[in-house]
Amino acid sequence: MPTAAESQSVRDVTKQTRLSAQTVEAMRPAPTRTRIEHRDTGCPGLRLRVSQHGAKTWSVVYRVRGTGADGSSKGDPRRASLGAYPHIKLDKARALAREAMDAADEGRDWAGERKAAAETAKALEATGGRDPNCVEVLAGQFVERHAKRKVKEWRNVERWLQNVVVPEWRERPIQSIRRADVQALLDKVVRERTPAAALEVRKHLSAMFNWVVDRDEHGLTASPMFGLKRPERYVPRDNKLTRAELRRVWDAAGDLGYPFREMFRLLILTGQRRSEVAELQVGWLFERQDCGRGVRVPAAAYKTGKTHEYPLSAPAAAIVKGLPRHKAGPYLLSGMHSKSPPGKAPVSGFSKAKDRLDRAIAKRAEKAREEGVELPPMPTFTVHDIRRSVATGMAEIGVSVEHIERVLGHELGGVAGTYNVHDYFAEKLAALELWGRQWS
Repeated sequence: MPTAAESQSVRDVTKQTRLSAQTVEAMRPAPTRTRIEHRDTGCPGLRLRVSQHGAKTWSVVYRVRGTGADGSSKGDPRRASLGAYPHIKLDKARALAREAMDAADEGRDWAGERKAAAETAKALEATGGRDPNCVEVLAGQFVERHAKRKVKEWRNVERWLQNVVVPEWRERPIQSIRRADVQALLDKVVRERTPAAALEVRKHLSAMFNWVVDRDEHGLTASPMFGLKRPERYVPRDNKLTRAELRRVWDAAGDLGYPFREMFRLLILTGQRRSEVAELQVGWLFERQDCGRGVRVPAAAYKTGKTHEYPLSAPAAAIVKGLPRHKAGPYLLSGMHSKSPPGKAPVSGFSKAKDRLDRAIAKRAEKAREEGVELPPMPTFTVHDIRRSVATGMAEIGVSVEHIERVLGHELGGVAGTYNVHDYFAEKLAALELWGRQWS
């Protein structure tokens, strides 16, 4: 292969030639530092280049109608490669050249169309025959290629997109999504969930659309979120369950079996966030000689970006001790019917699990009614409401606000957050042991 310097010194020679199968076969290499281009008089636009090394390559030169400066005449010449001889024979080269010239007369860029078709076919192959521009495919790619690398709580991003967005727009090309579609989806989330949920969906949708636009590969030139009004302002929830209502949750969780029985009960015993309990790993467990057993959530997995330690009370430690240790991975709470082997991925399917929990609570209430006991109506609650209920319940039994905040892992401001580096592990253990006795 000639060097850059040699390529710069190659002289191009153009010839008008009536090509035939025989003349093409008989062509000898061009003289040294010369490249001969034969323009086929039998097929306008077809070119055959012969190098000094004897390589023969076909190309077609065409001008697309309607791309000129005045918008109607033909634009600048464009060259498209057709392949090398003898893989491409003369008849095939002429057929391709005529196809390209006809497309140009119709105002179409033949080479551009072929390139786009090849890229689409490659993308379809990579997505198992799915449209690479459809929302479901791009939502999955956004999580894999962006959220997992940039967002600490990427599983929340995945859950919102897969549970709310994908079911609504699964096979739709992303460039077909309009602002009205987004507004309709957000309105539905407000109606069926909460304004806060709509804000979450809006946030993740905006990030996904911007990511797709930046890639400039899927036909989306601007985000349909642009100019969209925010949903109703988020009002912090104050829902909380009484200890009697938490007891009903605790009892009903026992009807669910592994892993959700343990997950819901650990949420009540520890007051931690759902993700921190659901993603519990063997490597997070530790034991201190002075203060007993605990869980150390690494900074990469914690919401604040800092390591968080919380003790395990006696009932919580008993649950953790009884959790299976899986060979396939480190996760202690893992789906038994998922595609991944137990332990390789954390438990998921929280919406269905919450539905099962609600049904179990209702079933127990019905059974009590049959036995002559009328239980008070169970208020509607979310999984996160359990965390708020635990904090309230601990305050009611005398745990100080500061120690509750430490248990919950909230960041503290002022002197407490900046200069006080005491880990409060013993104080947190005392608080959780006192709380744990409510559930023994």
